[in-house]
Amino acid sequence: MGVSYSDGESLHDAFRSTVVTIEVNGSLLVIDPELPPYELPWTDTAYVITAWNPGKPLPAEENRRRNVELRQELDERGYVVFDAVGRSRDSRWEEWGYAVIGADRAEAVALGQRFGQLAIFELTTTSLTVLDC
Repeated sequence: MGVSYSDGESLHDAFRSTVVTIEVNGSLLVIDPELPPYELPWTDTAYVITAWNPGKPLPAEENRRRNVELRQELDERGYVVFDAVGRSRDSRWEEWGYAVIGADRAEAVALGQRFGQLAIFELTTTSLTVLDC
């Protein structure tokens, strides 16, 4: 997920401190990497992927259009998909995307690459990991 970051903070530090919120059946599941453990309503690995801000900020309408395209591709592939948002700890930025179950790591990274992302998240029952695209 592309992100702006403050002076002195590396891009990967910003990614690693991202708080991810996933909407699951009407409830919000907040994944804070600084406050594990957390309980997931699934046991499979999920990947959090966005189409927002591919290496640079885009207008909101363009970001929404790109996310619709990503969602269509995820649905066509038959993955289980939940709406998600990644936010900086200080809430100065956020990017909407999807938590995806059913993809393997290579497929998820390839989707991130296809949509111009520098990284995606891998979410397991014990960790939230940044994966380079």
